[in-house]
Amino acid sequence: MEAYIQTFIGIAVSVLLSVIGYRQTIGAAKERQRNANKEIESLLLKRVLL
Repeated sequence: MEAYIQTFIGIAVSVLLSVIGYRQTIGAAKERQRNANKEIESLLLKRVLL
């Protein structure tokens, strides 16, 4: 019985860690997208103003 509990806890921890890692990956992708959009916006503004 104790082995089942340890197995369940191990699986739950690994699922939790993968969910956390996936969310961080999404956050990093959104940050890269935001930075790229800022750069594009500044380039377009420079072209329009010059």
